[in-house]
Amino acid sequence: ALNFIYPCRIEIHKIDNEIFKDFSTWGENHNHTTYYRLLIGSILPPKLRCCLYLDVDMLVCFDLRELFAINLKDKIVGVVLGSKYLNHQILKSKLENQANLKLCFDDFYFNAGFLLINLNQWRAENIENKALNLIKNYRLPLCDQDALNYAVAYKKNVLILPCEYNFFSSFLSSSTLLEKSLSYTKQEFYKACQNIKIFHYNAKPKPWNEISLSKEHPIRQKYVKIWRQMALKTPIFKKEFKHFSRFHKIKKFILKKINFYSKLLFKTQGV
Repeated sequence: ALNFIYPCRIEIHKIDNEIFKDFSTWGENHNHTTYYRLLIGSILPPKLRCCLYLDVDMLVCFDLRELFAINLKDKIVGVVLGSKYLNHQILKSKLENQANLKLCFDDFYFNAGFLLINLNQWRAENIENKALNLIKNYRLPLCDQDALNYAVAYKKNVLILPCEYNFFSSFLSSSTLLEKSLSYTKQEFYKACQNIKIFHYNAKPKPWNEISLSKEHPIRQKYVKIWRQMALKTPIFKKEFKHFSRFHKIKKFILKKINFYSKLLFKTQGV
């Protein structure tokens, strides 16, 4: 279907889960798929110099070719910064005779849902093995994201991009949380709000699970609606999304009726 929109070649790579069998699971389905991105350097052909990794819970709202015009130079990866809370961590060792590991990321801790990767540098710096070895020996709260930040190691190795390239839905959860966790200036954040290029549904509920949008931030409401519109155009899961859409309308109608009769009941009882 993608070929009808833009001529391209689609290749599917099967990953051997045995590599990750002793690692912690992650996500709603409690599986190991989050670790697959660590193998990018091994899976993709050596002739490829650059690639873009995106999480599946993202909505792209611009022409991705813009990213490939960015010159990474000798940087390992182009990233969007994550929460300031994550800049300092202590990782607990899995081994009895090994001390815990204290990490300080010097204000460059990034979210691994978006990675513009310089494959030459990624391979030269042995990012894959560094990350896998850390996961084998320590307990990581955010699994491979923590491991990738550790493997990249220094601020000089990353190109920090504006937050519109990986705009977190969690940014919109509360102004207090935003103040304490945002790694960008307010000016940079509000500029991004006007020009979101990739919206990342990193916080629950996900757009394919939530029913009501009435209490959501207006920006999140907008991008959940856009996600649903695009989902209904997806050939493979069109039937499932239509079912979800009908279910959403029915539940919304039922909730509206319950609310109406609840108010009516209170009035008749003189409450």
